[in-house]
Amino acid sequence: MTATASRITIMAAAIVAFGARAHLAAPPRVTIDTGTLEGVVDSTTGILVFRGIPYAAPPVGTLRWRPPRPAARWAGIRPARELGHNCMQGQPYGDIDPYAAGVSEDCLHLNVWTSSLGSRAPGRPVMVWIHGGGFFAGFGGEERHNGARLAQKGAVVVTLNYRLGPLGFLAHPALAAESPQRTSGNYGLLDQIAALQWVRRNIAHFGGDPSRVTIFGESAGGMSVGSLIASPLAKDLFVRAILESGTGVGVGIASRTAAQAVGVQFAESLGVHGSGASAARRLRAISADTLLVVASRGGQSGAPRFWPVVDGWVLPHPVDSALLRGSANRVPVIAGSNRDEGDDWMGAPTRAFARLVSARGVPTYVQTTALAALRAGD
Repeated sequence: MTATASRITIMAAAIVAFGARAHLAAPPRVTIDTGTLEGVVDSTTGILVFRGIPYAAPPVGTLRWRPPRPAARWAGIRPARELGHNCMQGQPYGDIDPYAAGVSEDCLHLNVWTSSLGSRAPGRPVMVWIHGGGFFAGFGGEERHNGARLAQKGAVVVTLNYRLGPLGFLAHPALAAESPQRTSGNYGLLDQIAALQWVRRNIAHFGGDPSRVTIFGESAGGMSVGSLIASPLAKDLFVRAILESGTGVGVGIASRTAAQAVGVQFAESLGVHGSGASAARRLRAISADTLLVVASRGGQSGAPRFWPVVDGWVLPHPVDSALLRGSANRVPVIAGSNRDEGDDWMGAPTRAFARLVSARGVPTYVQTTALAALRAGD
């Protein structure tokens, strides 16, 4: 080969390599029902990631304590490279930090991981993750819930934020009076349902099959999954469910009367009395920070419990009652408990605790018996 031919070959190879790098570096774009998104390619896995996608309008101002409204359309290309704001919430516990991405009432965003785009049939199965955190903390963008690994296995993965604490689950007669359904309190569950409706409308553009949606969650996320199984509003939005360390059966879901009593007490502690329209207006005028400070007084164990409520609309019946009555959504279910569940409340990983006491010669059966006998405050 002559020197000239060699130089031409090298130049051609360089052009091809440059073109390949340019192609690989091109950010992925997808058009959904509200506009075009530009995501990123995960540099480690090659998975396409779209973050901070609004699935509903910001629940602020007069939309606070109302069912989520449709997200607005946008012109041009919306960047979807960074997480959206996390929902307003109490102080973090354990190893989660919701404040890294900022917190705001404008928080109804979701994130998608997929190996490829397009609506070519058949689409891939979809897994929608609902985070835990006692309905008072947590967010869909936690790094430990990164969907890339499941996406590598052939799923399209969605994680989401939903309203928390008093902003997501305050039941109050003044709020019920202005509702067409005469209900209040399940705004966080309504957010989850709105996210599933978004998935139904849009997930095919990300390569997912809207008829093969599995919902799964842990702790309060597992209780959310149980609540969605029991909710007629979630009918046909998913076909499988996985409940991890929480089900909503027999614990945590209050009656309308009990939930509204908590809400009235909470409002009165803020100086808001009565159950008319003026009470609702005054509650909406209070800053989100103030709501959370008052809700958190006494620490998490002493705070009012803002959890799902049997409101007659979102949840016509408790989860266990809906299952026994046959009114629940009939889907295959996996239910269980995760290893080391409760680490955050123990103050140290349970396996480390077990190693510590075992090193001191404490038999396993004694450890188990002693832990079972502990009471809150011991």
